[in-house]
Amino acid sequence: MPDLDVDVPTPDGSASSSLHVPDGEGPWPAVIMYPDAGGTRGVFREMGGRLASDGYVVLVPDVFYRDELRGLAADDPALDLELTLTRERSPAWTGRRGRVDRTLLEELAIAAADRPHAFVCGPTAFVEAVADALVDLGHAAELVRTERFGPSGA
Repeated sequence: MPDLDVDVPTPDGSASSSLHVPDGEGPWPAVIMYPDAGGTRGVFREMGGRLASDGYVVLVPDVFYRDELRGLAADDPALDLELTLTRERSPAWTGRRGRVDRTLLEELAIAAADRPHAFVCGPTAFVEAVADALVDLGHAAELVRTERFGPSGA
C-alpha cells in the first residue's frame, strides 16, 4: 500500500498531508483523519496505513500549518513563534513541551507594561487559565480577548 506525502491546496496556502492508498483498484471509501497538534506524525501514519489495509483511502492533513507558520516567522522579525506540544510525547516532536502556564507566559509574552492585546482561543478551562495568568502578570483585562469552544477530552 502506498503512503504518499502530498500538499493539499487551501485558500491560504497548502497543508502538508499524508495519503494512504489501499492496494488494488478503486474506487474506495474515503476517510479524512484530523490529527491533534502534533500533526501528521508516526501514530497517525500508522492508523492511516491500518485503515488503508482495510480498504479505505485515508488523508491525514496537517491542519496546523506549522511549516507555513515557521515561514511567516522567518520572514517577519516582529513575529515570534513558539510551537508547544502539550499532550502526546511523540519522539518526533523536537519543540517545546508542556502547558501554556504562567511560567511560559512570563518567559514569552510581551511585557504587560507595553499594553499588548492578547488573544486566547481554546477549550474553556485552557482559556480561563491562560487569561487569568495574563491578568495576574499585570496585563489589562480589557486587552485580553478570549474565544472558547467545547472540551478537549480528558
